Amino acid sequence: PFENVADELPPPQDEPGRDAGGAIARQQALVSLGRRAVVPPDVGVLLQDAAALVAEMLQAEFGIAAQYRGPGQPIETYLVRPQSIQRSDQPVIRCRPLPDDPRLSLCAFAINTALPTAVADLAAEHRFDDRLLPKHGIVAATVAPLKLIDRALGAIGAGTTARRTFDEEDLLFVETVSHLVTATIARSQAEQYLAAERRLSEGLFDVLEAIVLILDHNGLVVRSNPACHKATGYSADELIGRRLEATLAVPEELHLFQHSLGKALATDTPVEFESRLLTKHGQQRVVAWTLAALRHGPEMIPSSVIVTGIDVTRERQLEARLQAVEKSSQPAADPTSVMNLERRRGMRRSYPYRQMIAPIIGNELPAPEQFFPVLCNDISAGGFSFLIHQPLASQGLVIALGVAPQISYLTAKVVHVNRVDYQGRKMFLVGCCYTGRANY
Repeated sequence: PFENVADELPPPQDEPGRDAGGAIARQQALVSLGRRAVVPPDVGVLLQDAAALVAEMLQAEFGIAAQYRGPGQPIETYLVRPQSIQRSDQPVIRCRPLPDDPRLSLCAFAINTALPTAVADLAAEHRFDDRLLPKHGIVAATVAPLKLIDRALGAIGAGTTARRTFDEEDLLFVETVSHLVTATIARSQAEQYLAAERRLSEGLFDVLEAIVLILDHNGLVVRSNPACHKATGYSADELIGRRLEATLAVPEELHLFQHSLGKALATDTPVEFESRLLTKHGQQRVVAWTLAALRHGPEMIPSSVIVTGIDVTRERQLEARLQAVEKSSQPAADPTSVMNLERRRGMRRSYPYRQMIAPIIGNELPAPEQFFPVLCNDISAGGFSFLIHQPLASQGLVIALGVAPQISYLTAKVVHVNRVDYQGRKMFLVGCCYTGRANY
């Protein structure tokens, strides 16, 4: 992209950089480099073209471009002929990779010290022993590192086949080009990273099974995912620009939505609540919502709100059925029954260990491999209670009490299910009463 830069510049002077013509030429070169860096090519090509430009302005026989990928990685070095003396047979020489040891090359030394470095005579240099550049006839050279805060990208410079002391203007020009190239590479890499992150987030957004909406700071919908469209019956176009509560909330819960949105915008922690969702076709679903505000700027002003929702209608229906079972079973319970008589005088104690249970599906007892552990809450003469993440799919179960080989299997019936917070997690406390023994 920079191969025609020299055509746009005045002819180089006999002593570059020491008169007005040379200074203007270098300024024009920097401007041209900046313009072409708006849409940068591959990093390797960018370094080579910039190195050729540096050599052209310094009237050196070689431009030096070094690409570095990180600690322990070799330094890829290229020698580039400037356009004024380019030979068609070999305009770019790709050298063997160099170790990043600062004692073994000029480029590695500049990268490790993070300072521009100039050498008038490589043969007399004692800070490092560079054998690559002299191999190609280079006697004097100057390079500047391409350095970011957290990593180095390489180095760029020029070399001559005769002894030369590079003056301050030479060093300043090389360093200026290095800063421009560094910023160009960093911006290009950041754009590529952001584009990849955007593709990833969009992919996840589209495949999530949970309802997801993004609201602006006024509470208007700006984006929604396919799961939201499926659950609500609204298309993306029908939701954009509408208020969430006015579209999806039942009338008696409008205040709950508005209060939760205001709280999310005013706090740094996510806001959770549960409400009914009114679909486009008039159906009602129970949804557990989470609202979290995204903030920007030094004052952390809220810019948008991410709303996620999980349909818990089935769980709530199951809880209602279990509560109905509990109520219907209470009148039939015989307080004098051996199974229901609490044979202790002191307080009931908790048992913070795990027991094995398995649901009874149909009329068949569960197989031994179908048992799984649950956290025991308490055990009494008439029943057993435990904590579980989701309610059981049946009202009957088998409980394994004891430790192998002395295990007793008891059948039981669920009599109540309550939502509880256990160590910061939402769980279900399931209580059941024994109904008999099971033989295994």
